[in-house]
Amino acid sequence: MINVANKRIIRTLAFRQIKAGETRNLFAIAAIVLTSVLITAVVTLGFNLMDANMQMMMKQSGQTAEVSFQYLAEDEAARIAAHPLVKEYGISKYIGFASGDEWSQTPLEIRTADAKHAEFTFSTPTAGRLPEAENEVAIKSWMLDALGLPREIGAAFPLSFMIGGTQHNLSLTVCGIWEDDYYIHPYGTAYISGTLADKLLAGTDIEESRHNGTYSGVIQLAANLNGRQGDLQGNLDKLTLEAGLDAELTAPRVNYAYASSASDTGTIAAIVLILVIVLISGYLLIYNIFYISVAMDIKHYGLLKTIGTTRAQIKRIVNIQAFIFCLIGIPIGLLLGYLLAVLLFPLMLAATTLDASLSTSATNPLIFLAAALLALITVFISCNHPARIAGRISPVEATRYTAASTQKRTTKSGYNGASVARMAYANLFRNRKKTIITLASVSFGLILFNVVFTFTNSFDVDKTVAGFIQGDFLIADGSYFSGGNSYYSPTYTLTEEAIEKLAGLDGAAHVAEVYHEVAEGQTAGAGTPVPALTYGLDEHWLDILEGNVVAGVFDRGKFLSGEYIVIGADMQNSLSVGDTVNLNFKGESGGKQYEVMAKVDYSGAVNVLSAKYITGAGFSAYLPETEFTALPKANIMSATVIADGGNAAWLGENIKAVLAGIPELDFRSRTDYEAEMENSNRQIAFVGVALCVIILLIGVLNFVNTVITNILSRKYEFAMLQAIGMTARQSKNMLVLECVYFELIAAAIFISVGYGASFGIVRLLAENTAAYTYEFTALPFLFCFPLLGLIAFALPRQIYRGISKNSVVERLREIE
Repeated sequence: MINVANKRIIRTLAFRQIKAGETRNLFAIAAIVLTSVLITAVVTLGFNLMDANMQMMMKQSGQTAEVSFQYLAEDEAARIAAHPLVKEYGISKYIGFASGDEWSQTPLEIRTADAKHAEFTFSTPTAGRLPEAENEVAIKSWMLDALGLPREIGAAFPLSFMIGGTQHNLSLTVCGIWEDDYYIHPYGTAYISGTLADKLLAGTDIEESRHNGTYSGVIQLAANLNGRQGDLQGNLDKLTLEAGLDAELTAPRVNYAYASSASDTGTIAAIVLILVIVLISGYLLIYNIFYISVAMDIKHYGLLKTIGTTRAQIKRIVNIQAFIFCLIGIPIGLLLGYLLAVLLFPLMLAATTLDASLSTSATNPLIFLAAALLALITVFISCNHPARIAGRISPVEATRYTAASTQKRTTKSGYNGASVARMAYANLFRNRKKTIITLASVSFGLILFNVVFTFTNSFDVDKTVAGFIQGDFLIADGSYFSGGNSYYSPTYTLTEEAIEKLAGLDGAAHVAEVYHEVAEGQTAGAGTPVPALTYGLDEHWLDILEGNVVAGVFDRGKFLSGEYIVIGADMQNSLSVGDTVNLNFKGESGGKQYEVMAKVDYSGAVNVLSAKYITGAGFSAYLPETEFTALPKANIMSATVIADGGNAAWLGENIKAVLAGIPELDFRSRTDYEAEMENSNRQIAFVGVALCVIILLIGVLNFVNTVITNILSRKYEFAMLQAIGMTARQSKNMLVLECVYFELIAAAIFISVGYGASFGIVRLLAENTAAYTYEFTALPFLFCFPLLGLIAFALPRQIYRGISKNSVVERLREIE
């Protein structure tokens, strides 16, 4: 064939075909918009969740810099700063620890810092500035609260500390204040000027200070490096070696926010899984729309073939249409998807342990580029096969092609004659491929909707709350209730006098205490002691302890004798039932030997008996409370008040009155936790159901599009049936029955596959999640299928009414 310049003609044909199919265009654009909305929302939420997780880990690590060195001398810091691997750096010099009762539970470090180090460590003053004059200091805002001082620039801030045996008592002027979360960083930081630091450190031997562990005058350097983040450890090792540093002495480390990839891996896997579901849903819808569109225009493509149009040119016509639809639909989808993500992201954060105030990268152009590219790829993959069908059909086949049927015609004999019901059933499977694709799309959305709805409906409030409170009211130090505090330590704020007042309240049936101390634990024959988080339990808690035993046998009499312990967390898996453990509490000499009676699962209900954290190389142990009351000073971590009968609401007011004089103490009621857990579940449900509803809409739109195009493509057929005696009412009933049969098949798939999938998936998730217990629900079925039934009854009638306005003769004369 002669190669002619016909690209312009092909484009013209594509545009004219778009103009000729307004209804199909709307469905195609709507399908692309919905697919783009979902892709954009999922990608945006995923990127932002990873970014928020990274920011949270940075906050927990205390810095944004990629690497840091902890204990440097002046010349070592200078060599690091001059190294070509270092892109930017900040320096802080350690002076000493503040002394005083107000800092006994929250150690206060005195340091210097340049602007870059303050930026790296979230300590750039939000009010005022870093110190310059000798009498100035910059501090965290809550440190002023600790001393009862106003949060004002110019306030006098006392500092007492010792350097090299010399006591210093200073009164400095606050020149800068920055906000910081006490429960994430429960330690104080005071920045003084370099001038004052030089004066205080005069005569201090830095090398001696570094080796004897006082560290006065040593430098902490935080830096970002040149090169890829994936090579941080290698580059840090290279930097340490080439700068001539002793790694054991200077403690180089990579910020674990960059080094830890486990959470990112899990998030990425979840994003990929959701994206696959979205892409499959979008593919099924877009493919069906283009497949039906090609089938309806197949005679047109056949005529083009008769005048010399090639297969590639016809495929190009279809692809041009798809590209035009993408130019319209994808930008709309990107915008709506972004707005949906902005709406859902705060709810998603609130349903996690992440700080809801974290900033996000929702406007990152890469997100929109990735979403647009995925949507574009999905559209062109979806229309590829329909385009090939249009391109390879011959002119003769095109003239005989009927959009309603792709099956070989057969002649059937019978004795009962034709009926509307049998005709409707036969018509449903005249084009099996189209029916199967539409069923797959609708069923996929329905099944996914059912899984998410069942999962959120299976939220078990009692099971969840049991991990936080086992009575009606829980009283403890304020730090105990902070979700961000990973390092609760004994505070000694809850006293026996307070317990007695609580126990004496009318309506209080019992007050159950939990004592907590950090001891040194050592097993028989072991070398180095490890941290042991020990808990002293009131007898009220023994049922919970016994009910969660996973190894050994719990004997109440032996346990209360004070000679046995029960192990919870065992990070090194070094303890077994029957082992002997030595526990050395602060102030004891030699400690005491205990035998391990049993091990318990500490992740569920036992969680309420713990300080909500586990040491990296130690274990947790439960003992009777008598082992703690015998100590010189015992810390009561929490007290649980069990109400007598229905007096909980009235008792709550009395507890509040008792604690009014002890501001360090706080309390939560069972109803507080129930409301919090239900709110968290609602937020998770809102995010999940919002995404699933869009997928469900994709399926419903596919169904609606199939019904409309199926009727429009059979106008001539209905005219013929009416010409041989079939009434308009019978035709409408036949179309309604076709939709009803379709819905019945979808319902059968939903009941079998859908409920089977929800049972399997939700039960598996519930088994691995303490907050959920599988619970069957019929609400998705009762919601979705009446809606589909309404569409099945009303839509065919309305469309048929539109195509039957002309007389039978006029419709028979129409050229399709």
